[in-house]
Amino acid sequence: NIQVGFQNINRSPSFIFEDQSSFNFRNPSVSKKENITVLTAATENPKFTLWFRNISLTNYTYFKNYYQTDQYSSLINIAQVQAFKKFNFKLLRNKLFLYSDFIVQQTGANSPVRVPLFYTRQRLAFEGVFYKNLNLSTGFDVNYNTPYKANNYSPVMGQFFPQDSIINNVPNVSYFFNFRIKSFTGLVKLENLNTVNFANGFNFTNNNFAAPHYPTPGLILRVGVNWRFVN
Repeated sequence: NIQVGFQNINRSPSFIFEDQSSFNFRNPSVSKKENITVLTAATENPKFTLWFRNISLTNYTYFKNYYQTDQYSSLINIAQVQAFKKFNFKLLRNKLFLYSDFIVQQTGANSPVRVPLFYTRQRLAFEGVFYKNLNLSTGFDVNYNTPYKANNYSPVMGQFFPQDSIINNVPNVSYFFNFRIKSFTGLVKLENLNTVNFANGFNFTNNNFAAPHYPTPGLILRVGVNWRFVN
């Protein structure tokens, strides 16, 4: 089973880049329309799923620093290959699963669009139906991308812009416990377990960074409940 897709978008840059915008700071207006072309191909079978996507950008409009706008006249190409596979281990009554996502992507070295070369998400879960009505899924989520020049953030504009410092993070690790009993659904999730730090006692201060000078949170506990009633 192979699917192929094509999309072309020709649009004016967002209003925030126009000189009429209160955010413009007297920057000259960008006059050329952006063109975005997306080519996709995907194949799926019981063993794995594979995607390919190529994004071509012309006249890409962006902020080049904290408040100045710019338009990149050269062509920007972003090529991505993504693979997904679900593994079923013959353990714990065949209820132990590993969901694996892998993405490899590449763009030009001088492009204002920066992406990590490699990204992966691994979800190890013990899941299944127990005692007729209990649907349970519990385990760990791990997300990781290779070091890259992640965008900086401008609080003045509320926008991101390219910069040249490399952000090198450790894998993000979370624990989740999801269950459903008939119409009742519950969620407990502990995020950012990777921030644990034993240097000065026990705390969660070994933070990753979303952008230079912008650390991500330490340990987060999320609890969710959904209970549906039907007359």
